[in-house]
Amino acid sequence: MLENMAKNAMLMNKCKKICNRVGIAYMVGCGMYIFAATYLMILTVAGDAMFLFMDGFVFKGLILFFGYSGVYKHNDKFALAAPFVAFLNLGLTAIIGGTNYMDMFLGAVMQGFEMASIVLAFSVLLAAFTLKANRDYRYLEQQEGFPYFNERFHEQDNAPKEYIPQFEQLCDEKKGSMDDIPEISKDNKMDEI
Repeated sequence: MLENMAKNAMLMNKCKKICNRVGIAYMVGCGMYIFAATYLMILTVAGDAMFLFMDGFVFKGLILFFGYSGVYKHNDKFALAAPFVAFLNLGLTAIIGGTNYMDMFLGAVMQGFEMASIVLAFSVLLAAFTLKANRDYRYLEQQEGFPYFNERFHEQDNAPKEYIPQFEQLCDEKKGSMDDIPEISKDNKMDEI
């Protein structure tokens, strides 16, 4: 039993590491993209502001929300919704017709790749990590000792209850009403101290 608890504790730590790293990746990646889109929206002409708003705030905000919720709520539907939103983001340039300045800035580094396709690839990778961590977490929820997997918590639950009868006896003896307390007369003054 202790071996199982040790294995489950190691698996729980691994799940927490994966969840924290994926959550940080979503926060940093989407947060930086939203910040950059806001900065570029302030600097650009009005025609591209709608594209930058949709690309930066709406789509990257939804990816951040779904990805973060999938990781920390352990919900596979949210984890799969993040790459789906990233896939829908691929067609944004054709629909709205704006200029993606992120592609212009990074075009020399990434020949032939659009920023939306890179975001899609990363969101698929992060969703795969999230689904694995969620599967392990659901397995661990069914195991004895969840979420601590420590024998001290198991011993605490099975400790003898030797003090309960004494506690109940003391509680029965102390029952009474406040009427049993004698009244103090109002003539006594505190000046005599």
